[in-house]
Amino acid sequence: MARFRLRNAHCLQNVEMKTPVWLPGDTDNEHLGDEKGTIVGTGTAYPIESATTEMVPLDAEAEAMLAAEEERLARNGGTMTPVDQLPGTTGGDDYEDRYVPGTNKPRPRSEPRSDQMQKSA
Repeated sequence: MARFRLRNAHCLQNVEMKTPVWLPGDTDNEHLGDEKGTIVGTGTAYPIESATTEMVPLDAEAEAMLAAEEERLARNGGTMTPVDQLPGTTGGDDYEDRYVPGTNKPRPRSEPRSDQMQKSA
């Protein structure tokens, strides 16, 4: 019975309407008072498969899900964005400089022509 209260707005799938829905969190409803974020999870139209750190756990199962998410973030360098978890290039690759649009091959390197060498000298 994992139930959460949203701290910040989330876009979650509504299982009854089968459509994504924007749900306000505590920060979006500050004008209504404290702790007015949308309740999601078991028993609502917004089931939660994985918790985020922007959710407040309301029961023991939710606390366990949140602890698992915090552990995952610790392993992945603290990023919540999956794209940030992909390995990046560190440079030194000139493929983009030599890329010919519309092909899957880089442009072959060519030796400068003799008339180009004379102009630069």
